[in-house]
Amino acid sequence: MDEIELVSYHTFSVDVKASSGKTYEGSFTTHRPTVGEIVEMEMIESRELGGMKNVSKVESNLARMLSVLDVIIDSSPEWWKPRKLEDLEVVQVVYEKYINYLREFQRQVRFEGESQGGF
Repeated sequence: MDEIELVSYHTFSVDVKASSGKTYEGSFTTHRPTVGEIVEMEMIESRELGGMKNVSKVESNLARMLSVLDVIIDSSPEWWKPRKLEDLEVVQVVYEKYINYLREFQRQVRFEGESQGGF
């Protein structure tokens, strides 16, 4: 069986025509977060929500996306200023591409562990 190369960095491109009619395209480089960065994400998310616990799912999800993207994006197009964007779907697309990479990475780690008799 071939050994799968697990990469902690991932580069992807987006090309989104938003409902506003604007087109957003460019390349992003992201990384898997460290344990300390996961804590940092939680702190950013809490700050985004102003400490409020009784918020809508939209607010909660958006705060989560922004906190994750703040930490894991290493390089991005010049237009990437998510808190100033008017088109939410752009943030969603970038977040989804990152989450898909992370899921694939985790799937590969589980697969390798199982094939070596672990997990």
